[in-house]
Amino acid sequence: MAFRISPNLGPDLEQFDTDFWFDLTGVDSPLPGSTTLGSDGHRYVFVKAGAAFATAGTDVVINETTWVATAGAGTYETPVAAIPINAYFWARQIAL
Repeated sequence: MAFRISPNLGPDLEQFDTDFWFDLTGVDSPLPGSTTLGSDGHRYVFVKAGAAFATAGTDVVINETTWVATAGAGTYETPVAAIPINAYFWARQIAL
């Protein structure tokens, strides 16, 4: 399991949900398009699932205007399986 090594706060890199909001002093919710570096050396970007993803490692294309990820031959992938449509998650950049 990879973890964030940059100072970004919010959900774990392998966590997903339809709503993330941390209303705590000093804890900021990530916004779609936020990036962070994982302990595995990969860059991650916070996006919304435009479709359901059944398996981990599914290649995704990210629309950099809306930050919606859809299946396709992109440069990112899903870090975990069973991500439902409209869930927010950290997409993992495939290449180091």
